[in-house]
Amino acid sequence: MIFKFIHKIILVCLMFWIFPSSIAYGQDSNQKLKNVFLRFGNGTENSINESGNLKQPFYNVDEGVGWEKLTFSNYSLDYKIGVGGVGTSEWNINGVMGQNIDMVPQDFKDDNYDSNGHGNLIVTGEINVGTSTLQITNSYTLDQYDAFIQVRTTIKNIGTDPITNLRYWVGTRDDHIGGSDRPKKERGNINGSLFQVNTSSSERSKALKIANDTVAILMYTRYPLANTAFTTFDYTNFTAATIDPAVVPVSIESQDSSYGLFFRMNDLPAGESDEILWYYAASIESEFEDILKSVSEDAIINSPPTVVLIDDDLDNTLINGDSVLVTATFNKAMKATPTVEIDGSVLEPTPMSATSSSAIWVYTIDVDTLFSLDGTYALSVSGTDINGYAFAGTDSLTYIVDTATPTVTLTDDHADGYLVSSDV
Repeated sequence: MIFKFIHKIILVCLMFWIFPSSIAYGQDSNQKLKNVFLRFGNGTENSINESGNLKQPFYNVDEGVGWEKLTFSNYSLDYKIGVGGVGTSEWNINGVMGQNIDMVPQDFKDDNYDSNGHGNLIVTGEINVGTSTLQITNSYTLDQYDAFIQVRTTIKNIGTDPITNLRYWVGTRDDHIGGSDRPKKERGNINGSLFQVNTSSSERSKALKIANDTVAILMYTRYPLANTAFTTFDYTNFTAATIDPAVVPVSIESQDSSYGLFFRMNDLPAGESDEILWYYAASIESEFEDILKSVSEDAIINSPPTVVLIDDDLDNTLINGDSVLVTATFNKAMKATPTVEIDGSVLEPTPMSATSSSAIWVYTIDVDTLFSLDGTYALSVSGTDINGYAFAGTDSLTYIVDTATPTVTLTDDHADGYLVSSDV
């Protein structure tokens, strides 16, 4: 990726070489998050507010001539959380809702943070939503030369009762880019380094682009039950959390808006947690595709792998003598070796065979060896990628096994079995 800050990068590298003592680790306190592209807050203050959110985001425009604020006034990013109530629909505003609830107490970890504003800063705290008590952890990672921040939000049920219909929104109550108070918004998805705008409101969107003529913002996630939304702004309320994404237009040219990401998270029994990974990025418009590529690659690396399962059987009905080659194609390199299993105790987890790609693994089903009973069976795989993320999907192949030798019963409609010339 090519940016306009090469001279700054060289200068920073020299400073680290000459003044290595400027790096301080393990202070375990709130810190500023800032690099040559992004900052959160005014640049000298700590970047995390009382609710664990990022303070107002800024983007460094035109070789550092000026920082442009990316929300209205001095607004930090907002979050909203909902628990309980009828959760039949993926998106809903039932149950108890809370916005920007302060964490009490608030604990910081900055072991992998350096004093120049880069690295990993983690904040953890407790909140109450109705009668539910949750622990929220936000892990913020801003690398030295990235124009995006990676955020890992973990919500844990630390109460005694199960939590159902858990929902989480993050974004802003009032958009703004520099001097533009009505930037264009587009809902879509990332395909490689391309932002593809959705064709209908009902299509799931995991990427939201907000842009004026100069600067573009990206909010993005790969979480399965996620979506994006925008609606008319409010000075107080995070209104993007009040509108069903299924009725939000795919784009709008000019609207003073609230916008954000929506997550329908897992129900949480006592002691259980769920985690979402999301991104906030900004760039000049001409470099937006570079940012998309960088964010997409980072998200794939730091997310559980996905898989596509195929085989070379035409109908997935297996008979005696069949030999079926199953291929598992993961979206990234896997540690040796992924395993395959077939339910009904037909095949316990068994290592798959490697191919020339560490993302593609194969296994051959030998029907005569494996199956002793006819029936319907499911084949699934498991494994861990080279970064330690375990496959958590439910993808499977279903087979109907029919190995029994056929029998036949012959009957006729003749009473005595004696045939004469007039019989038909």
